[in-house]
Amino acid sequence: MTASAVEQGGGPPAPRLWANANFRALFVGQTVSLIGDGVSFAMFPLLVLALTGSGTQMGLVGALEMLPAALFSPIAGALADRWDRRRIMMWCNLARAVLIGLVPLAGAMGVPVLPVVYAVTIPFGALNALFNSAYFASLPAIVGHEALASATSTLMAARWVGNVFGPALAGFIAARWNPQVGLALDALTFLVAYAALHFTRGPFQVAPAASRGSLFGEVREGLEYAAGQPVLVATMLLSCGVEAVTYQLVPMTTFLTQVDRGLPPSTFGLLVAVFGAGMLPGLLLVPRLSRGRVWPVILLANLVAGLALALLALSGQLAPMLVASALCGGANSLSLSLLSTRWARLTPNEMLGRVGSLYTLATRLIGPVSAVTVGAVLDRSGGVAALGMAAAFLVFLTVTFALSPSFRGASEVRSPGPSAG
Repeated sequence: MTASAVEQGGGPPAPRLWANANFRALFVGQTVSLIGDGVSFAMFPLLVLALTGSGTQMGLVGALEMLPAALFSPIAGALADRWDRRRIMMWCNLARAVLIGLVPLAGAMGVPVLPVVYAVTIPFGALNALFNSAYFASLPAIVGHEALASATSTLMAARWVGNVFGPALAGFIAARWNPQVGLALDALTFLVAYAALHFTRGPFQVAPAASRGSLFGEVREGLEYAAGQPVLVATMLLSCGVEAVTYQLVPMTTFLTQVDRGLPPSTFGLLVAVFGAGMLPGLLLVPRLSRGRVWPVILLANLVAGLALALLALSGQLAPMLVASALCGGANSLSLSLLSTRWARLTPNEMLGRVGSLYTLATRLIGPVSAVTVGAVLDRSGGVAALGMAAAFLVFLTVTFALSPSFRGASEVRSPGPSAG
């Protein structure tokens, strides 16, 4: 990245990554919270499948979480650029702890659990959208643009920890108790993340968050800016496609192991944990591979992920399934980390909340479609067919964006924001 590109971010240089107290607190809180997310990410499909026996119901719950996030994300992004991002993240963690805790509370009180799952899913999705808008927009202000790739890969490593330990813990809990215990644990981890943010300082904005006009005017400004940046648009579109597949990996693996092959829950947890373990090599490569032009690496990683999913679908033995899961985890983490770093670098700090919310919007609009589609395929044809469809889609994305001049555009640095013009 050029010096001028770094200077566009404004503000004094950030301290080294691990000397940065704000980053350390964020990392600790997110690591704990993501372990809880890993537990609930595996537990929700198991819980819904246990209650209903239906892949369509699993897809519907996933769609209900994504849809409100899609509808709310443009406003969430504008709020993240306008309000104190630190406080947004704190209160979202507290509210999500309450909501997720209602599910095991219902089970303990003898209340029907499935209606509670549906009731909390919609507001939980909206809070996720608000938290994610503030979280992604905060990172450049916390660490500085020069350390952005290292910070992104480090926080993806926190996601890796969650993906390794969360599903493994979920399998252990499911085998000995029930999925609701795992959701109670997730609620506690949100409280830990809330407490960790008390050790941080500042609003996590480079400049004071000042209102420049109406809220909807700021939303429109973000849309207009993003629409005029073809490299940014192409990067975010590919991110959305990859995320749409990533979100459905757990339901597809659940059905493949539990229904198609009749394997125990511990095997399902092991596969998802190995996927998380496979993320680590990809994350370690991100700082080095983020220098210069990154699009060839992104496309190669995406192709490897697609081929690994095909191997997972076709393998009848546990050993090749584990290899496929690890390969997919490594390629997926590398692709998503580089895509996230690329679009953050292409966006001025004062627009990060709104531009990031457009990414959330597109992902959440595609998400319900993919969730319902995958659920229907699971019920009709099983996990093998669904994973094969996902593999073919990733290969299709790789070919399509390899042929896209916009995605292969020469610009890897940010254009000035509207205020610069």
